[in-house]
Amino acid sequence: MGSLPPPYQDFFHHSAKQDSIDPDQLLKLFKAQQNYLNHFFQNLDLSQTLSFTQTLLNAKGTIYFTGVGKSGFVSQKISQTLVSLGIKSGFLSPVDALHGDIGILDPQDVLVMFSKSGNTEELLKLVPCAKAKRVFLISVTSVKPNSLMGVCDLNVHLPLERELCPFDLAPVTSTAIQMVFGDTVAIALMGARNLSREEYAANHPAGRIGKSLIFKVRDVMKKKEDLPICKEGDLIMDQLVELTSKGCGCLLVIDDEFHLLGTFTDGDLRRTLKASGEGIFKLTVGEMCNRKPRTIGPDAMAADAMQKMESPPSPVQFLPVIDQDNVLIVLQYSPQNSVTSPKEMNAQLNSTPDFIQENAAGSDSDSNPDDSLEYYEPISSTADDDDLQISDQIPNHVQNSDDEECDESSYFHRLPNGYANCVENEISSLDLSDEDGEHKSEVEEEEERIRAASDTAVRRAFREDESRRNTPLTTESATRVMEAMRRISFGGVAPDWTSQVPEDQWIDHLQRLRRPPATTSTN
Repeated sequence: MGSLPPPYQDFFHHSAKQDSIDPDQLLKLFKAQQNYLNHFFQNLDLSQTLSFTQTLLNAKGTIYFTGVGKSGFVSQKISQTLVSLGIKSGFLSPVDALHGDIGILDPQDVLVMFSKSGNTEELLKLVPCAKAKRVFLISVTSVKPNSLMGVCDLNVHLPLERELCPFDLAPVTSTAIQMVFGDTVAIALMGARNLSREEYAANHPAGRIGKSLIFKVRDVMKKKEDLPICKEGDLIMDQLVELTSKGCGCLLVIDDEFHLLGTFTDGDLRRTLKASGEGIFKLTVGEMCNRKPRTIGPDAMAADAMQKMESPPSPVQFLPVIDQDNVLIVLQYSPQNSVTSPKEMNAQLNSTPDFIQENAAGSDSDSNPDDSLEYYEPISSTADDDDLQISDQIPNHVQNSDDEECDESSYFHRLPNGYANCVENEISSLDLSDEDGEHKSEVEEEEERIRAASDTAVRRAFREDESRRNTPLTTESATRVMEAMRRISFGGVAPDWTSQVPEDQWIDHLQRLRRPPATTSTN
C-alpha cells in the first residue's frame, strides 16, 4: 500500500493564518472549467449518445445505475431524476450487489455503469454476475482504453480534457460532465415519452412543484354560504355588517340571478368616506363598486390564481370565482399569499384570517389602499385614468367640496410582501471590504448595534401602525361609526320612536323634542 507522508508539522499554525482568495485566480478557475466543459460538448459522440438514449427508452424492465465514489453519487442522482419522470429506475450499490442485492436484477433490465477510468475493481467484479442475470450492460467512461469497454454491451465515452484540480486528480470536471450527460438524456426521455404537466405533477405532490401544478381553484375556494354578497341598490351603510362579518374584507355585488356585477372592499369604504363625508349615507354599493374586478374560473390552477392576485398594479386578497356565464360560484381567498395543502387550506378557510397582517402594504381591492395615489386604480366602471382622484367618482349631489390632499412622505418604501425597506438617499449599498484593514472599536460596534435596534423598532412600529389603519371594521366598530356619523349615541336602550322615524331624520326629530314649548303672553 506504500507509506503516507508525515503529518504537516505546522498545521495548527497554518490554520490560524488569515488566508485569502485571489479574485483573479478564482476567475481563471471558472474560465478553465468552462473550457473543459466546452471540450466535452464539442467532442461528444452523438451516435453513442443516441444509442444510449434509445436503449433506455426501449427498456422493458428497470434501468439500474451503479458506480463507486463520486460516480456513485452521480448515478443515484440520475436514477432519482428518471423516477421523478415516471421511469422505472434504481441505484444498485456494486458492493451490496455482490452480497445479495444483485437478486433484484431481471433479464429485461438495463444496468448502466458510471466510471471515470473504466477500471474500477468493484464494477469489474460485478460484470460477470450481472451477465449471469442476462441484463443489458452499458459503460459510461472518460478514459480510453479501459476494461469495462471490452465486457459491456454498449459503451459511451464522455470526452474529458483534464480535471480542474491542479494535480488532475480530484474528480470535479469528470463528475460535472457525468451529471450534465445524465440529466440531458433524462430530459430527452421526458420529451420522447410525451410527459404532460399533469403527469409530472402527479409525481411531485409535495413541495413547490406539487403545489403549483396539482391544486386547482376549486380545491381552495370558500364555500358559497360564506360569501359576503349584496345587491347594487343596497345602501353602503346598510351593508357594513355584511362587509365585516364574513372576514373577507369585501362585498360581492350581484343581481337577482347571481351574476357578478362588481366588488366593494373595506378599502373602497375608507376612500368613499373620506371623499364624500356624510354623503355616504345616500350612496349605494352599485354607485361605488368596482365594475371590472379580477376574476377566475374554478378549473384554473391555484398557482395561476395566486399569480393573478399578486399582479400589478397592486395585490388583492380575494378573487371572485365565476363560471362561463359570469355567475358567481365562490370566492378564492388567500390569507397567507401561498398555495397550501388542502388540509391547511380548509383550516384557513374555517377560521377568521388576519390578512392585513400578512399583506399590510398590499391593497384589498384593485385600487391601492388609503391615500397612496401613485399606483391608484379607479374603482368605478367609467374611470380609466390611473391618476383619477376618488372624488371624481362621487356623484355630484353628495360630493364634498373639502378635499384633503395626500401628503405622505416617508423613506420607507412599500414592498409587495407588506414589509418596509429603509433606503437612505435612494441608494442601497453593501461594503464587503475594509480598505484600512483595521478592526472596528468596541464603541463603534456598540453604536452600530444601537442603530440597528432603532431601525428595527421603527420598521416594526411602522408595520403595526399600517396594520391598525388597514384592519377591517368589526361589527361593533361599524355600529359605532354609524352612530358617530349620525352624531347620536344612546347610552342604554334606544327610545321607541327610533323604530318609527327614519334614521336620517333622527337629528331633526330630537331637535323637535328638545325644543321648548311655545308660551303665550297675556295682556
